[in-house]
Parts: sequence; structure tokens; C-alpha cells
Amino acid sequence: MSKYAEYYSDQSDESDSEDETDPLREFERERQRVCNMVDQEANFFSEMSTYPFLWKFRARATPDTRFWMSPVLTPDPIDQFENVLDEETMRSIQLGINVPMDYSHFSAEKKDHFSRDELKVIFNFAHEWMRMKGLGNRDFVNELCWVAAKIVFFVIDKRKQFPVNTR
Repeated sequence: MSKYAEYYSDQSDESDSEDETDPLREFERERQRVCNMVDQEANFFSEMSTYPFLWKFRARATPDTRFWMSPVLTPDPIDQFENVLDEETMRSIQLGINVPMDYSHFSAEKKDHFSRDELKVIFNFAHEWMRMKGLGNRDFVNELCWVAAKIVFFVIDKRKQFPVNTR
């Protein structure tokens, strides 16, 4: 018998094997979690792109979602839209989120417009994103407006660069 035979035991082999596979199992769980998250986001943006006014989500790569994870709260949820939308759109949002009209958000400049139906779609997708990512715990309406603004800004930015015939 070799001098190493006395150290051999089935039990030590099993514990070594478990120790080696635990990091592998943890790595595989994390890899699967990331893959599921990527698939979920891809499905989310793919579904968004089925709406013609959200064409930008189909025309280009999806947005960098790292910037869609940490809402920046403002004193007034409507401030999330940074006065880039026309008066009718801003009024619709204010009615939809049930905040008093504040005319300081309006200006006579030509701005982007979204219909009430389009806003409903945008806010529904914003709510779905919040549900997927566990957002909305601090100030739900403010965070909802923040995500909706992310969607609006993503569409507006490229709409100006790549005009589309909407007929």
C-alpha cells in the first residue's frame, strides 16, 4: 500500500467534488439569471416596437438599460418631461397623473406631441418596466413619470434624426 492510501476516503472526494461544483453552480445560476433578464428586456422592447409611434425601438438597438434603473426624482413628477412636449400633451399627462395644472410647464414653442392613446401606451410600458425591475418603492408617480420620460426621450431623439412618413 502506498503511503498516500491512508489519506484516501470516499467522503473527502465527495466534499472536494461539492466544493468544486458550488462555484460552478453559483456561476450557472447567475448566468441563467442574466440571460433571463436580457431575454425579458429584449421581449419588452420588441413588444414596444410593434407600436408605430414607438418605431425607434425597432429601428435601432435597444437603449442602454443601465440608465433605466435608477430613477432621479424631481419635486414635481411632471418635471420629468423637461418641458419638451407641447401644451396638449403636458395637459394630458397632468390629468393622467392627477396633478394640478401648472402653466409654467407650457410654452408657445413648437414641441413634440403624443396623443392621449399614445400616452396610455407609454405609461403602460413604463409601469411594466417598473414591475419587471422592482421600481416604484420611493415615489411611485414620480418614478413612473421618470420611466415614461425615458421612453419619450428615446423616441423623440431619433424621431428628429430619422423622420418617418406616418401616413
